[in-house]
Amino acid sequence: MNRTEYEALPALSYSGLKELLRSPAHYQHWKNNPREETKALRLGKAAHAAFLTPDIWAATYKSLPETLDRRTKDGKATYEALMASMKPGDTLLPFDEYELATEIAFAATRLTDNLIYRTGAWVERVLQGKDKSTPLKGIPDLIDSEGWIYDLKTTDDACERAALRTILNYGYHLQAAHYIRLAHCNRSDIRGFRLVMVEKDAPHIGAIYQIDGDLLDLGRKETDRAYSLYDRCVASGEWPGYSETPGAVTTLSELPGSKKAGASSTSLTF
Repeated sequence: MNRTEYEALPALSYSGLKELLRSPAHYQHWKNNPREETKALRLGKAAHAAFLTPDIWAATYKSLPETLDRRTKDGKATYEALMASMKPGDTLLPFDEYELATEIAFAATRLTDNLIYRTGAWVERVLQGKDKSTPLKGIPDLIDSEGWIYDLKTTDDACERAALRTILNYGYHLQAAHYIRLAHCNRSDIRGFRLVMVEKDAPHIGAIYQIDGDLLDLGRKETDRAYSLYDRCVASGEWPGYSETPGAVTTLSELPGSKKAGASSTSLTF
């Protein structure tokens, strides 16, 4: 299954789940307007390829020379020869991005003790399933032979305190809950979810963090809410914004962090 076929599957992914929790309208916009590739997205994709599929990485990713001036005759000739060698499906990266992706992949491979080479590992396998009536889909980076799900993340700071902040900010606890449920639909030995976090700056220090306890429970509650909301939107054909009712007023009265913190407004009902 290629990426286009995967995206066309009528099911809820982790990325879609995050957008849906912003609002159903955000989800619909995200679904109908694919993001343009940024440098950060390109690096993440390259690092994943170098870590998870080194054979494909070696065969399809190429690097520009470290120094290349296309304004000169020699530089122009070098660039044209490189472009002529490109095959369909190949990716050409700037030298610094290629080197960084390689270093991140090396760091991740050391951290995971060569898990991708072990017998029985599932690498980037498309998974489909259902949570009650909600169709689910996803492509976990790696599920090892013992049932642990691993996902590679690049970060600025991989220390424990920063990692927890990053997990909450980017919703990786939602990813943990979603992938665990999805993986359970496909095999019975799933034990949990772990993040392989590698710093983008040298010396590319990293750590493996297992999402569990209260953090995972929070992810489960939020994914339950997203699954229910997705089912209601699909059934009704309506994908509202923050409020279902036009002109609805939300009252804000409590400071963030207070025990009473929260807002009173018209909830999304169908």
